Amino acid sequence: LCRSGFVLEDLREPVRANYNVDVSHYGYRGRFVPPYLRMKARRLPRTNAIEKSSTIWTP
Repeated sequence: LCRSGFVLEDLREPVRANYNVDVSHYGYRGRFVPPYLRMKARRLPRTNAIEKSSTIWTP
């Protein structure tokens, strides 16, 4: 995603663990392995102009 011009703003593992359910329930599996990652990303605007590099100011 980052190579394609996106910026990751948030990355989360949703909490699916439930300690009060039967072994056949998906909440039981959530105690060991998170089911997926939730990503929030946005694309940076493309600029065609070449930006001039700024010089470092030293006193």
